[in-house]
Amino acid sequence: GRELRAMQISGIGGKAVIVGLLVGALLSIYFAAISLPDAGTTAAVASTVSSQQEELARQAAAAARRLDRLRASISEKDSGESKSKAEWREPADDDDRHRASASPTLSPSPSPSPSLTPSVLLPSSPPSSPPSSPSKPSIDHSQTVVVVLCAKRAEYVDHTLSTLFRHHPGGGLFPVVVSQDGRDGAVQAVVDKYADKLHAHLHHEVSAAERQELERQSRRERLPLGYYLIASHFGWAFSQVFDEGYDRVIVLEEDLQIAPDFFSYFSLGASLLAVDDTLFCVSAFNDNGLKKFELDEKRLWRSDFFPGLGWMMDKRRWKEWRDKWPKGFWDDWLREPAQRMGRACIRPEVSRTFTFGAKGGVSDGQFGSLLQSIQLNTNPV
Repeated sequence: GRELRAMQISGIGGKAVIVGLLVGALLSIYFAAISLPDAGTTAAVASTVSSQQEELARQAAAAARRLDRLRASISEKDSGESKSKAEWREPADDDDRHRASASPTLSPSPSPSPSLTPSVLLPSSPPSSPPSSPSKPSIDHSQTVVVVLCAKRAEYVDHTLSTLFRHHPGGGLFPVVVSQDGRDGAVQAVVDKYADKLHAHLHHEVSAAERQELERQSRRERLPLGYYLIASHFGWAFSQVFDEGYDRVIVLEEDLQIAPDFFSYFSLGASLLAVDDTLFCVSAFNDNGLKKFELDEKRLWRSDFFPGLGWMMDKRRWKEWRDKWPKGFWDDWLREPAQRMGRACIRPEVSRTFTFGAKGGVSDGQFGSLLQSIQLNTNPV
């Protein structure tokens, strides 16, 4: 502001004074010329011009002196204000003075060009050091338990466990637990084949009182009892593994085949689940991942629909849900807003599980034709 005032005074004010004097002199010469028509007019005009030039020079010099005094006054005022401000500034310590003397003078950098990508904001100047990327959380997958839930389809259980251990990384990671509903002998015999690879074989048995309650609810709602027995089994199995201290669970059913990169997929999923509170699960299945579509096995999606059929949750979610776990239709219950709470589930574009259980399930192959058209990933990522 002070510099602007000085410029205005010296630039505009000075020019106005000089222009005014010149206009006055020219007008005087003009009127003098038209009032003296004879030969003596030339000498009179010359004398007038000479005197006017002298007067103009005198007035210009006077104006210049006034401008100099005004500039000096402004400069003195500025100096006083700067000194006054400096008195309020805390004295610099020795380190500050050293840094100030050692710092090079930087020339102004040109203003940055606008970004051509609307969704990306470029910094006005490059950072002094590269920004640190968020560190990937350290996940202990000895604390990620795989639970295979089964009941009476021994042949399916065998196929599921066979493909599971074919792709299993071993080394104490992803311990496998089989949770069997009841004590079907054929299923027991299949599970025994894999006993040396299993961490545990659990048996869920419904008490007489609970079974009577579930039967009453089944009759009241006119829906198959199996849906209520399944919900009871799932809730019981989750309580067993989380009460053992595991951090997260991967849920498989007895009729699911896994992809070769199933475990690497869930390793990534566990990292996402650990850092993103807007997620409530990670699923290996895509209901729309049909073979007829062109799909990208590297692409993941956030979905507000719970896909199931091979999925992961952590102990935080179970802590939310265990006391209100439903009597039946647990998967539909998880899709309700009260459980989702605006959160999403990660799913792949190409499924990492494939369900082959066309016979013997509670749904009696209701979606068999659709499920048989799902593409299972065969290209490990």
